[in-house]
Amino acid sequence: MMLASMKFDKLPLRVILSLTFILLIIVSTVSILVISVVTSRKTIHGLGFQIMEQQNDAVRSKVEQYFSPTIPVLHYVHEAIIQDDLELKNWENHARRLVPLLDAVPSISWIYYTHAESGATMGATRVFGKKGVYYSANVNSPQLTYEILPNGELSSFRFPDFNYDNQYDPRTRPWYQLAVESSDAMWTRPYSFNASGSNNITGVTASWAFRNDEGEILGVFAADILMSELEIFLKELSKMTGGYVILADQDGEPLFEMSKKEQDVFLGLKENIESNQMKFEGLVAGETVEVIYGGFFTTTLGAARRLTAEGIPDYALITLLPGADIFSLARENMVLYLSAAGVLILFSIFSGLYLANRLANPLTDLSAEMTRISDFNISSDPSGPSFIYEFSVVTGALDKMKASLRTFSRYVPRDLVRAALASGLESEVGGKTCHLSIMFADIAGFTNISESLAPKEVFAELSQCLEILTQVPEQNGGVMLTFLGDGVLAAFNAPNQLRDHAAQAVHSALEIRDQIKALNEKRMHAGDIPFHVRIGINTADVLVGNVGIPDRFSYSVLGDGANLSSRLENLNKFYGTEILVSQSTFTEGGINFEWKLIDQIIVKGRTRPALIYTPLGLQGQLSEEVSRSRDLYHQAFAYYQSRSFQEAIPLFEQSAIHSIAPRSEEVMIQRCLDYIKTPPEEGWTGSFIAYFK
Repeated sequence: MMLASMKFDKLPLRVILSLTFILLIIVSTVSILVISVVTSRKTIHGLGFQIMEQQNDAVRSKVEQYFSPTIPVLHYVHEAIIQDDLELKNWENHARRLVPLLDAVPSISWIYYTHAESGATMGATRVFGKKGVYYSANVNSPQLTYEILPNGELSSFRFPDFNYDNQYDPRTRPWYQLAVESSDAMWTRPYSFNASGSNNITGVTASWAFRNDEGEILGVFAADILMSELEIFLKELSKMTGGYVILADQDGEPLFEMSKKEQDVFLGLKENIESNQMKFEGLVAGETVEVIYGGFFTTTLGAARRLTAEGIPDYALITLLPGADIFSLARENMVLYLSAAGVLILFSIFSGLYLANRLANPLTDLSAEMTRISDFNISSDPSGPSFIYEFSVVTGALDKMKASLRTFSRYVPRDLVRAALASGLESEVGGKTCHLSIMFADIAGFTNISESLAPKEVFAELSQCLEILTQVPEQNGGVMLTFLGDGVLAAFNAPNQLRDHAAQAVHSALEIRDQIKALNEKRMHAGDIPFHVRIGINTADVLVGNVGIPDRFSYSVLGDGANLSSRLENLNKFYGTEILVSQSTFTEGGINFEWKLIDQIIVKGRTRPALIYTPLGLQGQLSEEVSRSRDLYHQAFAYYQSRSFQEAIPLFEQSAIHSIAPRSEEVMIQRCLDYIKTPPEEGWTGSFIAYFK
């Protein structure tokens, strides 16, 4: 029922003109694409399986060559160098004979022999950039390690972070125990060598037990391959293949930590193998498993095979090749074919759409521009030309209306007009009570500046300062309500709600102070008189709305709260400050700022006393001198309010030394002197009656 009742009477003109033509073409386009993709994928996959088999065989051969010399080296050491336990007595000579084997087989980093009965160990090593020999007489003897210097002499050397504990027993290590348990040479899983800290070493060990005729173990020969060097070797193979070469252990887990890209392609291979009902960790020995996976332009070739050569670890070799380069020619041909077909199709589509766009574009632009105008987002760009006469007339009238609205927006705050347009209702006289932060800002002494200037120059000078007084509050969420000759009235939290409006008002005042200071530096450099701006801020419930008569009104604020901010602005002159805020503004927005309590006053029109403050800057950004001055002032003020005027005076004098507004200290010192001569009456609350203008 709902579908039947829907009316499609507001479809864009562009859609109506174009939809029918595009639907006629889409069937032929999809058919061509499907045929091309299916044919190309078959070709690519056939080529991919051939490449994978060749690449995996080549890599497998290099990996097996990396491991295969290790166990023959152990047998050679037994047959040619260390034939019985008596060789340990002449350990230095025999250990030196092991060193050339490290050069002959670069994959090996340690070759050593351990005596079964005593745990004595001798061997040669190539690690940490050094070649050397080492020996320990038994498990209770310290290990003696020597570097072989270029001249052939031995120099005592200790590996960084290596465990030289006298209680170290090599017979408890994994490689020794594996050799004892088997009559053949064995490979360990990767494990941590006898080191710790930043130089922790991991690797795999090939070990073989030397036995007598009765089968008793006399000792164990072993050779270590460092995982760090094996990883470098695999990375070099990866660079050579242009893909990724990964070794996995007996459980199918990679031996090394992989990069994000390596993890992605590895998991893709694993998932594809298992989806074809073959467990990844259960690869058949000697059989290569090959898969092609990924998208058309992200194809990856994957092959996995267990290493089966004699005398090497039981690892699975995985080669992963990105198909982007391998199949680039096939893809280029397919893309060329599709492009040619696509060009013909697109040409047909664009030919039909061109006329529809020429007709619909002016209307679309016109509707978009009208929508922006309804949001009071008025651009200065002229409307685009149209070859249709009626559209040209309408766009010309629209440009004139935009120019008039831009002029109007210079007289009325943009946020007010935008809110009125958004409501869709005609504005009328009236208002409501709102909780606002009101800012009065005035240029002090501008009359003196203007006396020596021509009228045109007066407005030019005034606009430099008023631009800052206007833009800063608006950038912080406030609204500049009106100009007051050489000052401004701004409100925060009306007409649009603003979170932390009190803090935003204070932040605006500090920013105005900083920008006026920067402007004055330029003016004084040019020989012009600097500006001095006074600001008063109060946070209160006030009446806000349209004030005037039905035919002409303005948006403003009324009430005692607005009057207080005006009086605070004027009180800056009395205290020598630039910014004064009421106690309510301090309470609601003061957490992010550093403050100085100035006085407790009773202003004209009020009977209740109120504390007034000046913001010194952002929280935590005061210098030590200014912070100390502020604290002294607060101590002095406490004495003042407790009628201890004599004690307050020296503290006010110390505060004035580094005060940013020393006039306030002068005022308080003079007031204390006056009260010493003529004490205040009984019931005095510490408030100063500020009834002057």
